[in-house]
Amino acid sequence: VQAANQQFPNLACTPMRLLALEGNDEALDLRRQLVGIADRAARAESADPSRMRDPMTAGRPYSRLFQDVDGLPQNTIHALTVDREGALWVGTQDGAATYDGHVWRRLDLPNPDRSNFVRSMLEARDGSLWIGRQTGGLARRREGKWLEVDFGSTGLEGKRVNARIETQGADGRPVLWVGTAESGLLRFDGANWTAFGTAAGLPSAQVWSLLETDGSEGRRLWIGTTAGPATLRLSDGRIEVPDGAPKESVSCLLATQAPDGVPTVWIGTYGGGLGRLRDGRVAPLTVAQGLPDNSVSRILDDGRGRTE
Repeated sequence: VQAANQQFPNLACTPMRLLALEGNDEALDLRRQLVGIADRAARAESADPSRMRDPMTAGRPYSRLFQDVDGLPQNTIHALTVDREGALWVGTQDGAATYDGHVWRRLDLPNPDRSNFVRSMLEARDGSLWIGRQTGGLARRREGKWLEVDFGSTGLEGKRVNARIETQGADGRPVLWVGTAESGLLRFDGANWTAFGTAAGLPSAQVWSLLETDGSEGRRLWIGTTAGPATLRLSDGRIEVPDGAPKESVSCLLATQAPDGVPTVWIGTYGGGLGRLRDGRVAPLTVAQGLPDNSVSRILDDGRGRTE
């Protein structure tokens, strides 16, 4: 704000006025200039210790808000990933964008008129970026080009994709798993698609989250659905529902290792609290056990044996 007032003495800038500068092109251009001035001022202050007025200010981490005026396609973000080149990918409700640390580059999906809404993103082992769409199934990009995806008879080209994960097949080749909003779980081995629905044992055909685990019972794929979780044995494709599993919609899944070395799977739900799988059975953790609310949207392992 001080730097802006020095360059624009007639503007009488305040923090709220800076935030309110939006609307016409002239105002947006001015806002970009002011953000640039503030950015340069912050960098100059951090580079010159003599300009630090207070130790608390010196220790404060630098942060910046990026919006559509800075190059994002749209301001609602559903997916983030970093590719092997170190570029940040952002998925919004109106396309994707990459950021190299200096410049945003917008990227529309193939056939954006069908859907330009990004739901999920995954970089595969071969370097491909798979993007799950609100409708239109999956888009695949590799080496700077969009690739044609053959969905076979799955009908995925008109479906919404909520989740995807890559595992390793028995032959060592990568396998892509896709969780859909109404067609259950799909498996793609690079050539063929296989569908798993309620007839195969899923609690619901609406899949929200996927997680791979490797324990004493072998490698499994956890599938979070609207009607609770299930596991798929990667060795034979058999689907099972764990004992004591919640019946509520699953929002997220996380695998951790307890301090005693026992692997644990955490199941976040909407309305059913948190489920914890140990020794083959799921135990509920709800407001009765101290949770502030029974709707859990995210779970995090802090790396020190604590789950948040």
